[in-house]
Amino acid sequence: MSRKRLVEARSPEYEKLGKKIAHCREAMDLSQAEAAKLIGIPQGTYSGYETGTRRIKLPMLQQIANAYNVTVDYLIGTGPAVSGFNTLSEAEKDLVIKYRAASPAIKEAVIKLLE
Repeated sequence: MSRKRLVEARSPEYEKLGKKIAHCREAMDLSQAEAAKLIGIPQGTYSGYETGTRRIKLPMLQQIANAYNVTVDYLIGTGPAVSGFNTLSEAEKDLVIKYRAASPAIKEAVIKLLE
């Protein structure tokens, strides 16, 4: 990839999108390598998405949103991650993201704990 292409891809919008993607990954306690594997792409490509140096096509953006159980609107900053998400604190949002990424056994244990 040429240097010119890297410069063209970097924009405030892509950097903001990358920060949202990184936030979702960190909320799930994943490394970039683990997240890339989950999504099915090379780690270098994933890193480029988080830093805003690589453009993301819509199908890939949907794939990333699905992997993190959030909406595309949330990733691009135009809507909530899930319905009713805007009324939650940042800590509550992190918990929702982690819960949605948890295994069924973990979800069941959390529900039992809260009952």
